[in-house]
Amino acid sequence: MNLRRQLLAVSLLLLALPWAGCQFVREMEGALRSGQAQAVAASARAIAASLHDQPQRFAPAPLPARPPAAAHSLYAAPGPPVIIDGYADDWAATPRQLLEGDDGFRVRYALREHGARLYLLLEVTDRTPAYSDPLRAKESGDRVRLRFGADGWREALIATAAPGRVRGRPRNSSLSLLDARRIRGSWQDGENGYSVELDLPLSLLDGRFAFEVVDAAGDGDRAVLGNLDSGPAPVVVRRAAALDAHLARFADPGTRLQALDGQGYIAGAAAGGPAQANGEEETFWALRALYRGILRDRPLPPAPVARAGRLPGEEVAQALAGQAATAWYRGEDRSARVAAAAPVLAGGTVIGAVRVSQDSEQFLALADAATGRVLALSLAVMLFAVIVLLGYASLLGWRIRRLGRATAAVVSEDGAVAGAFP
Repeated sequence: MNLRRQLLAVSLLLLALPWAGCQFVREMEGALRSGQAQAVAASARAIAASLHDQPQRFAPAPLPARPPAAAHSLYAAPGPPVIIDGYADDWAATPRQLLEGDDGFRVRYALREHGARLYLLLEVTDRTPAYSDPLRAKESGDRVRLRFGADGWREALIATAAPGRVRGRPRNSSLSLLDARRIRGSWQDGENGYSVELDLPLSLLDGRFAFEVVDAAGDGDRAVLGNLDSGPAPVVVRRAAALDAHLARFADPGTRLQALDGQGYIAGAAAGGPAQANGEEETFWALRALYRGILRDRPLPPAPVARAGRLPGEEVAQALAGQAATAWYRGEDRSARVAAAAPVLAGGTVIGAVRVSQDSEQFLALADAATGRVLALSLAVMLFAVIVLLGYASLLGWRIRRLGRATAAVVSEDGAVAGAFP
């Protein structure tokens, strides 16, 4: 093998050093992820164990013996108080849910809880709005029916002959006029229909609530949208303040905790402050960017987002089925995030689940220093190899030049050897 090929072979061997360094970084990142997932799963199991046999923690009101279908339950999001004026200005941060009927009849609704009050917003799209006729004995016009109470059968009616303030009226003998008038609200016309904003005392509801919006057409036909059916009113799913406080005791920096009831609704939540790994500020930004770039080829699904108070996710579904599970997601800042869920049991029956999620950046930051040492060692080895190769090439070049001068000295112009070859 000639000299050129020898140097080329040695140079190609140097390319194995960065590749080996990248493989080391990947293996280290995999080990860190595995360790983090195990730690988060252990935290979820420990928190779930602290809630075993305590079903009362998952609801401010007593749970029914036979919980209603999750599709019929309503979720009241916690939030600030609402000014009851019939407009949606105070509801920007509260997610809406949509119910759709025929002929453009639609209802967008939202519920909010604050203190001892429950607020309901109904935004109704109706091509033929009709007001109630106070001279008619029977119910008339567009109206809202409410069902609530400990037994789930107390009913109130919201109807009006003109836009403005409204009060509840009893719809059956189970509700007194005095209690019905504790429900106050506002009814306002809109561009494509009308909106209704109601303020209800939670003590009147006793943890159960259902509604339906009745569209009265001119020919007597009616369209109805809501979650009220032929059975008692379902449970209103609400955040439990005591459960929030319990979870807050376990909320480490960079960690989010959520407790879900048996239907998958968020019954409690807590979050730790922003995580700051030791030494992360001293790590050179370019080194962190290079490290994240090496690990960027691992696509992850986006983190699940709660809808109507219910949190999706494969790990949640498995936990509610009685099996602890772990999953990886892509966070809002495109960083990797691990989530683990564990079931909460009462008498051997699953009554809920605990989900713990944590950002992996604080763990990956721990590897920045090790990555820097690997890169520094690789550069040092490559620099040493380059120096050796340059020295070797210089030595060979010097010997070749010396050999050429010696050859020229002992060989005459006619090719005869004129002296001894050194």
